[in-house]
Amino acid sequence: MKRTHKIGSNISDNFQLFLIGLALSAMGILLWTDHTYFFWPPQFAGLMNDDGLDAVAVVTGFGLIYYAVTNEKSNTVAGVLLSISAGFTGLVACIQLIHAIFAGQASMFLGFILSCFLLAEILYTARTRDTR
Repeated sequence: MKRTHKIGSNISDNFQLFLIGLALSAMGILLWTDHTYFFWPPQFAGLMNDDGLDAVAVVTGFGLIYYAVTNEKSNTVAGVLLSISAGFTGLVACIQLIHAIFAGQASMFLGFILSCFLLAEILYTARTRDTR
């Protein structure tokens, strides 16, 4: 019971990092399982659907979740994890915008908007987190 309370307290103290980790790992898993999500331009479809990039998102997301649950206090680790998260999310947002505009996939605008919201949350968390 005490251990569960401690984990709950740690998640509460690091709730933004925990949510970013959940969202990023979910995004990575969904992209990892769908090898045809990105398709335009066709010559870059293999690169955009690469499992290695998706694995980076999943590992980074689980890293953020672990960081939040264990209540780590390493500014370097948090900075690196948030930087990778921002880079991956920004990349996905740009690719979704390209699909929405140039491939005529209006449904990609929703993914673009949600990716931009996640990117804003990551940047806000990175800016406002306690670095002492």
